[in-house]
Amino acid sequence: HGIPPQQVVREVLLSHQARKQFVQVEELAALAVFLASDAAASMTATAIPMDGGWTQH
Repeated sequence: HGIPPQQVVREVLLSHQARKQFVQVEELAALAVFLASDAAASMTATAIPMDGGWTQH
């Protein structure tokens, strides 16, 4: 459509993100480490969206 990729990312994808940036791999890794730890032992059947606020839109 003649739209530069960076413009699509900025105006289409990130426009719905509360943080205006994609979730970073390190953030996902930190959640995985937490969920694998004893601190998360009581968490069961829980959905944890890590989508930068996409689902709140």
